[in-house]
Amino acid sequence: MPRENGQADLFLSGEGDNWFRRNQSHLSPDQAAQGDWAIRLLREQGVRPRRALEIGPSNGYRLECLRQEFGCEAEGVEPSAAAVADAAERFPAVRLHRGLSHELSRWADGHFDLVLLCVMMHWIDRRHLLRTVAEVDRVLADGGHLFVSDFLPAAPHKVRYHHLPGEEAWTYKQDYPALWLSSHLYSPVRQVSFDHATQEAGDHIDPAHRCHATLLKKVGASNYPAREQP
Repeated sequence: MPRENGQADLFLSGEGDNWFRRNQSHLSPDQAAQGDWAIRLLREQGVRPRRALEIGPSNGYRLECLRQEFGCEAEGVEPSAAAVADAAERFPAVRLHRGLSHELSRWADGHFDLVLLCVMMHWIDRRHLLRTVAEVDRVLADGGHLFVSDFLPAAPHKVRYHHLPGEEAWTYKQDYPALWLSSHLYSPVRQVSFDHATQEAGDHIDPAHRCHATLLKKVGASNYPAREQP
């Protein structure tokens, strides 16, 4: 019988914990401070958040780095119970909530001035994709910033998720910032392309291995020029 929430159930029921345990040794604030693309672009552009939300933050190591560097409030939504428990023990000032990207109702409209989506959009079940986009937009204040990092292929496609060969699970690769930019409520601030394996930036990376780090600003209706009715 198909799962009611598809891939969301897979990550809530155990794959989120499995991912966390496979990668736990690499998840530290010190590593984020040294080379994380989100931190690098925020520094470069002089963005100093007051309230930051990360969706899919694992144990909150990046949020802890943000909190230490910028003094901001830091919250996250994470499907892995093991990662949330690790965050409570290691980074008690970071508030992580167990949940999914399309379920952000605990926060009021415009509560955050920074939202981060770091290499996680490709895991979202397609039934929840546009709701995730809408919820991110809802909780991000006008004038705030959205950071998105993910794969950047030449054309949209899906790849079977190799850690769950017996399940109907996929990773979906496409230009995710375009989902917000097409609304004309966001303007691009900076985009960097880099190689997935080496993390080295460049303009001529093979699209099969290309990722991006993109910073957007939510400008709202000010992005629409006014014209007189003809």
